[in-house]
Amino acid sequence: MLALPMAAFADSNLIFHNLGGSLAVSSTGVTLNMSKLMEIDGLGGGGTIVGSGSHPALGFLGFHTGAELSSSFNPTTGVTTTVFAGGGSFTVAGNGENGVPKGVIFQGTFSGDVTVATSPRTPGAPRSFMLTGAVTGTYNGITISGQMVQMRIGGGKVSGTTSAASAVPEPSTLGLFGTGLVGVAGLLRRKKRIG
Repeated sequence: MLALPMAAFADSNLIFHNLGGSLAVSSTGVTLNMSKLMEIDGLGGGGTIVGSGSHPALGFLGFHTGAELSSSFNPTTGVTTTVFAGGGSFTVAGNGENGVPKGVIFQGTFSGDVTVATSPRTPGAPRSFMLTGAVTGTYNGITISGQMVQMRIGGGKVSGTTSAASAVPEPSTLGLFGTGLVGVAGLLRRKKRIG
């Protein structure tokens, strides 16, 4: 009986992989436009979907954060860490090919602060940029939340992964839910015998 609530949430786990796009960073926020959606895992409870053909994109991913809140520099590592406000928007849209619906698949927002860590340029190695933040939104009418990581490594190439899952109740909550159902069933059975 307790497995039923878990099964209802199992088909809401999604992982989006994106590549490329236009990334802009300023004091007003971080924006990624038209990053190609290259792979989706778990869409509709299914497996992995990868694009095919000469243009393998399954759609596009884009976002923007809130404004810059703070910035700090670590002289030992040379890494600059900048924190941006949450809010903004996060959108994944499909192109209607390879079993991916046409239109918005996931629409959400950053549910907390977004952190950007930028490493210094070193000879022979590209400068790296990593953005992480929590995302909350809707997929198929279900509210889901997840973690988004976008990386920019040299030459302006952007790649990223977003993992999103519906909020699964804690085991104690499921236990109380199951106990309540058993109790209601017992009362109904007892009432039926008496009546």
